Amino acid sequence: VIHYQDGNALSDANTKFVVFMMCAPGQPMLTFVDEEELKERAHLRAPRPSTG
Repeated sequence: VIHYQDGNALSDANTKFVVFMMCAPGQPMLTFVDEEELKERAHLRAPRPSTG
């Protein structure tokens, strides 16, 4: 899974993130991707909420 963004949809409250990560034994926890792979997966991104 590529995590694209974070954000706080509430203008009057702080947001805290709790992250739980799992991976296969012997595999790296994180794998960085390059710009080309991000472009190839752009259609999988969730739209950003509109501000209004």
